Amino acid sequence: MSNYGAKHGAMGTRLRTIRKFFGETQITFAGRFGLQRHDIANYERGRTDLPSNVMGGLDRLGFNISWLVTGEGDMHKVEELLSRFKQLSEEFDRLSSQYRSAREELLRVLAVAEPGRYRFGEQESAAVMDERSEPLE
Repeated sequence: MSNYGAKHGAMGTRLRTIRKFFGETQITFAGRFGLQRHDIANYERGRTDLPSNVMGGLDRLGFNISWLVTGEGDMHKVEELLSRFKQLSEEFDRLSSQYRSAREELLRVLAVAEPGRYRFGEQESAAVMDERSEPLE
């Protein structure tokens, strides 16, 4: 096998690893990039160069293009994925805090508007009351 074939064959093997990571057939994987099954088969066998739109798509999905081309490093862009996870965690915490604040404010308003039906307790929680003034579960 020529140097070209060896280099591209190894890259094709790594492309196959990515495809299998998704659990996809060549047909479904090709569909992600607007390609045909035979295109993916040719890339995986190292017969043709991987086009830039496929590399760009894999990059956007969090795959390390340097690993794809050279085999060095991690398959995933680990630092970038960890950074994204941290961003999503912070966003979740912020939204959770906003939700709790909005819920507490709503319960305060309900307790003032209908004190016989709603109450706002010391622990900033509310219980809905039925006609007999017993908390509903």
